[in-house]
Amino acid sequence: MAITTDRTVHLSHSQVSEFTRCPRKYHLHYRLGLPAAFCPSGLLFRSVVHEAIARYQQARLEGKEAHLSDLVAACRERWDAEGPPVRAKAGESVGLLMRKAERLLGCYLSNPHSAGEVLAVEEPFTVELCPGVPPVRGVIDLVERTAEGGRKSATFPRHIWTLTSES
Repeated sequence: MAITTDRTVHLSHSQVSEFTRCPRKYHLHYRLGLPAAFCPSGLLFRSVVHEAIARYQQARLEGKEAHLSDLVAACRERWDAEGPPVRAKAGESVGLLMRKAERLLGCYLSNPHSAGEVLAVEEPFTVELCPGVPPVRGVIDLVERTAEGGRKSATFPRHIWTLTSES
């Protein structure tokens, strides 16, 4: 497929990964628009925790408070709103995953990593690489002003977290 500058080409990490794992599944989902038969619990878990952290940082940006109970409730609402059925691994349950989310969010909130002033949350960006090449678009999860007056950006963890009973 040729890339032309008269239309926007969108390739997410998920799309590229799906194509490399199974081109047919990529075609059915992304090209034909067929819905997924199910949503893996790990994928949804990462998404709901990511959204809860974004909600917390958005509250900081707006000068509001967000409590752990609010963030856990947001996780549960997002989980319950998922369209395709959620497929859990053996031994997993919604309750177990929500307790894990609560522990992760509790760790995140107790970590002093976010002491700076929040400047932006889920901020879209576009980079023009060169003429004739579609621009690269993305989203920066968090931009903060450091105590020294500089700026830093952060990506909320999207990898699989492992919690032990000590976590």
